[in-house]
Amino acid sequence: MWLLLTLVLAPWALGCEGSRGDPELVVVADVGPPQLELGDHLEIVGDGFPEGRAATVEFDGELYRVGDPDVRTYRHSFVARSTGRSLVTFVPTEAELLQLVGTGAAAAHTTFRGRVRVAFASRQAKAGPVYGTLENVVLDVFPWNVPEAERQARAAEAERFAQFLGITFGSRAFEVTLVKPGSVAERAGIHGGDVLLGLDGIRLEAQSDFFVTGGQPHASLDLQRGRLEAPLELSLPVEGFRPVSPNRLAGAALLIAFAAALVLVFRAPSLSLLVWIERRIIERTLERRAPRAPSTVAPRRSFRESLLARDLLPPNLVGGLLRPVPYFVFLGASAVFTALAVGQSLVAPGLDLVCFFLFSVAANVVGSLLLGGWQARDNWSLGRGIRAAGGALLFQVPAVLALATAFVHGGTLDAASLVSLQGAFPWHFLAFESPMLLFACVVLLGTGLPESSRRGYGVTSLDAAEASGLLGHRVSRSLCFFAELLHLFVTSGLGVVIFMGGWAHGSETGEAASLALLLGAGVLQLKIWAVVFAVLGVRWAMSHVARSDLFGFWLRWLFPLSLGGFLLSLAYQRGIVRYALLEQAQGGISLVVFLLVAALALYFGARIVRAIRSGTRATAYSLNPWL
Repeated sequence: MWLLLTLVLAPWALGCEGSRGDPELVVVADVGPPQLELGDHLEIVGDGFPEGRAATVEFDGELYRVGDPDVRTYRHSFVARSTGRSLVTFVPTEAELLQLVGTGAAAAHTTFRGRVRVAFASRQAKAGPVYGTLENVVLDVFPWNVPEAERQARAAEAERFAQFLGITFGSRAFEVTLVKPGSVAERAGIHGGDVLLGLDGIRLEAQSDFFVTGGQPHASLDLQRGRLEAPLELSLPVEGFRPVSPNRLAGAALLIAFAAALVLVFRAPSLSLLVWIERRIIERTLERRAPRAPSTVAPRRSFRESLLARDLLPPNLVGGLLRPVPYFVFLGASAVFTALAVGQSLVAPGLDLVCFFLFSVAANVVGSLLLGGWQARDNWSLGRGIRAAGGALLFQVPAVLALATAFVHGGTLDAASLVSLQGAFPWHFLAFESPMLLFACVVLLGTGLPESSRRGYGVTSLDAAEASGLLGHRVSRSLCFFAELLHLFVTSGLGVVIFMGGWAHGSETGEAASLALLLGAGVLQLKIWAVVFAVLGVRWAMSHVARSDLFGFWLRWLFPLSLGGFLLSLAYQRGIVRYALLEQAQGGISLVVFLLVAALALYFGARIVRAIRSGTRATAYSLNPWL
């Protein structure tokens, strides 16, 4: 179903592109303006452009960002249109510019260096595109969402870097008026009167551009000297500007950090929750295999049977007229996420995910209001309904804090921008960037676990028969079930897009944009359904616990920990900005968190399989793998 929907929606953004071996039939002369900000028109000047035709403008090169020692490979295709035989113009979207300048506290002035290719689809079906290429394009893109405190901090850092080099600037931008004798600048060959043009590939435009992270021993400096036509390139020794950890110790530090994190996790009090889930899975599986007394009425169901009979299409919950509704829920939610994967914004680029989440929460609250008011089949109370709706709304507060944690890290909730921050492999997912983000991901997905449309079962009452008369009106119960099903799919989709890489698949998009969009939409749907089935599996292990049964857990643990994780994320991001050592350790932290989660999954999986094979219901609470 979802694959068919993907094939239907993906052609929105599809186009034909031919081989790069075709001859260039149009001329590309210039790309401007050289400085680009949000809302600016980007113009391609040339000759021979087909008038009034749609064009694909591909940027292929490298990104140099202020304060970032890494040179990023960039390749992206923009949709444009020719306004004459010599001009192609378009306005980059906010999401596209965020891919260039970065998001959140990491957003900074970025210089693109590479080539630009303009292509027009041929009028003949079998012919290749008409295109032209311009090499050595330099384009500066400036962020618009950098906080003022961050701007001042970067300006102070630039001033400290100038003092470290031993140079003084005059009234003219980046014109050196004084070089301190014996300074780093003098040893590097900087003279008075030189005009600095670029630093580590970045064209110097503002004072806050002039600093390095200190993660490299040398920096490249471009300057103009006197009447020389060609700029000079010098090598600046920048060791000592910022304290950094020796790279040769990175492997040992990573191993020590992983071992320490593993020991801490196995000693953490919260591990008892994992033990409880492990025991529930074992008990559920063994009860399915155990012989059953003839007097028992309710049949035991395996997870596969429970998935179809209780979680997706329960015949005892919905009437004949409402039975197609779950299909519409699946199709509607899949359509929204597929549209995002192919680049179609439904509301606004930064509001799509938020609006979809608020819609699912509102539906959940209304369903709880309708169902919670039924004390008996024919006795509905507004007060009881409001209390039930308030409980449903209150239970979503940790999910809001989880979304806020992701916003603190990425600086946006735009789907395309968040996916661009992640990679195709699990260790590149946002969920593994820090322990706080991993907890936020678990909390967001966990809000889809409790249910109100069915009675909560205790630990010992597995697959108990439902008494429909105690659950209220059948239609209200059905509507509540549909709302909870929608919320489950929405939270799973949000978790995949925000924390699990979304539609990122690692392939290049320049050669075959059509295939890349199809592949991305398919990857997204596979991830979402995998997460949905995983959440339903936990539901099955927990015997479909009701929301009211988890209120004590919400009050004592879930809300305080979610709030604490959000506050820690604020402090963590502030620390990344202020301390280069923490910024450089980010990759190691991500790998440690991923390896820790993988080790726990393998370890608990092995324990569950071993217990099921041996037929042992109780597993040891001692989880230390070395004992």
